[in-house]
Amino acid sequence: MLLGIVLHASMSFFPVPWWVQDPQQNGLFGLLFLGIHGFRMPLFFLLSGYFTMLVYRRKGLSSLLKQRALRILLPCLLGLVTVHPLLHVVGAWAGARVPRRPPAELPPLFAAIRSGDASAVQSQLRTGIDLAQPDPVFQIRPLHWGALGGNPQIVADLVAANAPLDQGDGQGNVPLNAAAFAGHAAVVEFLLEHGANPNAVNQEGRLPIDVLEAPVEMTAGILQYLGLPPPNPEALAEGRRRAGELLTPVTQRSLATAVPRPAGNWLERVVRGYFRELRSKKFEITWRGQPFHLVSTGVFDHLWFLWFLVWMIAAFALVVWWLPERSRTADSAAHSGRWANGPIWGAIAATAIPQAFMGSDGPSLGPDTSTGWLVPPHLLMYYGLFFAVGCWMYSADHLSRSWTRHWKGWLTLSLVVLFPVAVVCLGSKTWSIVVQPLYAWLMSLGCLGLFERYLAHPSSRLRYLSDSSYWLYIAHMPVVVALQSVVSRWPGGAVVKFGLVMLAAIPLLLLSYHLLVRPTPLGWLLNGRIERRNSPRPQHAPPAA
Repeated sequence: MLLGIVLHASMSFFPVPWWVQDPQQNGLFGLLFLGIHGFRMPLFFLLSGYFTMLVYRRKGLSSLLKQRALRILLPCLLGLVTVHPLLHVVGAWAGARVPRRPPAELPPLFAAIRSGDASAVQSQLRTGIDLAQPDPVFQIRPLHWGALGGNPQIVADLVAANAPLDQGDGQGNVPLNAAAFAGHAAVVEFLLEHGANPNAVNQEGRLPIDVLEAPVEMTAGILQYLGLPPPNPEALAEGRRRAGELLTPVTQRSLATAVPRPAGNWLERVVRGYFRELRSKKFEITWRGQPFHLVSTGVFDHLWFLWFLVWMIAAFALVVWWLPERSRTADSAAHSGRWANGPIWGAIAATAIPQAFMGSDGPSLGPDTSTGWLVPPHLLMYYGLFFAVGCWMYSADHLSRSWTRHWKGWLTLSLVVLFPVAVVCLGSKTWSIVVQPLYAWLMSLGCLGLFERYLAHPSSRLRYLSDSSYWLYIAHMPVVVALQSVVSRWPGGAVVKFGLVMLAAIPLLLLSYHLLVRPTPLGWLLNGRIERRNSPRPQHAPPAA
């Protein structure tokens, strides 16, 4: 939980779509983000499985479900109506006051398009520049830039100069996608009138109309990263509504024409087909007159892991309900046989399967994040393997210790070998399938061994910090984003600003926990009764585990 605060506090200091992008950046924070993201949530679900099995074995299935409903489901739902709207209010305020970083330098034509200077664009077009070539920085073609910028005159001049209407970018997105994504309905209308294909699909099988569901925060972050003005949320929503009205009558999925692209190997075709199905209209509903995708539309923000855990507990309950009681005896026998370590070896190998489907929105180190109502199957499988091994580790405590006692070797191998290789090979699907799951598993096992070695003895201070971490993570996002916005106007460098954000956020959050949570019913909801937390050997599971 505390590493999650570190992770989010770092995100304004390296180029990534986020509420606040500080003018002073440091690429090392990108490495810090990747290093934490690569193992943090897998470790969380590993621990979750362990303590789920603990509560089940000690108190039974009924008590487990009641406890998890109180500790997990109810806080998740309460967060949707409290922390979630507060975060969006704070995020809008924070983003509006952040000084914009100087945009990356571009060649004259692209710079003129980005700045909206129509006369400079016309001057550059008279030089006979090749309009099929992308810029050297972002690899975006001129008409795509014009569609993202939304200046109808510039778009008209580019089309008149024979800029390709249906030429895809590196992901197969045509200019019509760009215009719809940015909510420029006038540009969408112009492109359609001049023959742009509304049924052109990108490499994920998505049509121009499908990009209308992209989250507002992600859209603003991408446009700001490109050096374009971030959109007003209301104006973006209205522009996309009008673009939808224009695209709906002319969109025919059965006649969709693929953008020319390499066929790819069988794995790439399977992955594209999977995401095409996952993001299809069959999972879309209409909510208050607006399209709402049950998978792609963000709902839970940083509380997504609680919703995932609800699915895990439901699956666990179904499994133990269907398995007969004699399975415990067979389970114990398996822990002493030749294949006693089979479950963990099998899980490590099996993690390569869902890992093959990661990185749908670009190469990354670590699992994808999904904040919608429906959990993508590849993520459910990925985290479910860690959860299942956690259950196994409780039942086979002596075997699990044989894995964690090598914690020095696991951490060294992970940080010195696997992490650098994973970073270097981010663009390689083959290497990522092998290296990234190994990094997640060995870092998780190494952390377990490290804490068993140094933090196994009861400590009131560590217990207090452990109890508070659940609340700190739930409540930290509005605080961190607000502090990032405040320091964005200060000098001092990214490292100093990051330190200031952390030094201010943690005490503020701890104070709120001590005064507003710990002695109140909210503290009981998140952590159980206070007197139980004072016992040296707690008999209940940690709240978020």
